[in-house]
Order: sequence, then C-alpha cells, then structure tokens
Amino acid sequence: YYKNSFSDLDKYDSYSYHSHDVESTIYLQGRHLFHYDITTRRMLGKLDWYWGAGASFKFARVKYFYFYPWELGPGGSSVLLNDRRPDVDFGPEAITGIEYTFDQTPLTFFGEVSGFLEFADRPLTFWAFAAAGARFNF
Repeated sequence: YYKNSFSDLDKYDSYSYHSHDVESTIYLQGRHLFHYDITTRRMLGKLDWYWGAGASFKFARVKYFYFYPWELGPGGSSVLLNDRRPDVDFGPEAITGIEYTFDQTPLTFFGEVSGFLEFADRPLTFWAFAAAGARFNF
C-alpha cells in the first residue's frame, strides 16, 4: 500500500523506493450498531449478532526511505534518503459481527468484518477488515 503510494506521489518521480516505517498512527471511529439475539439452548451467557454503520478517521505519519539511482555516495554506493509524509484516511464504514457475553462476567468475545470506503487521501478506495477480540463491559 505505502510502496504504491510512494510511486503515485509526483515528488518522488526520479527516485527509487527502498522501504518505509509507519509512525504515530491514530484511529478514531464512531459506529451505530443494531444488536439481535441468537436463540440457543443449553448455553450459559448470551449470543447475538450485530450490524451497523459509522465513520472512521485515521492519521499516520509515514517515513519513506528512497534513493536516487544515478547519485552515488562514498565507495560507489547509492545514498539513502528519507522523508516523512502524513497519511490521512476518512470515510464511511459498514460492519457486521457476532458476540458472546458471559452470564455472570462483564466479558464479551467478538468476531467482526467491516468495509471502509476512503474519501480522503485516496478517494473511492475500498478496504476490508476482519477482527476478533474481547471487550470488558462497564
């Protein structure tokens, strides 16, 4: 993804990509979810599924490492350069998932998939995500 982004930036047209580091990533999400019970027999706790929509915002700083293939440093090797660029993603998100909540414990296990349509930085780029985890319910 970031290698392709490097190639798309006019600033680096004469340079060759070497690598990158992603620094200082921040995600903010807002979601509205609808929950539905899944009826089960002989199971302690509660099983349900959910779907919903929301918005996501991501800000990251990407440090690119690159070189100019025609410029040689001491000893005849290429000079490795670097530059930091912001990466901002914003857009709507659709989500669906399943979760299990324990009967006497405020702990929930979940699995979910979501789709994200990017509006900022790379308009109309679609991303798919999957996640599994646990939540502590206050």
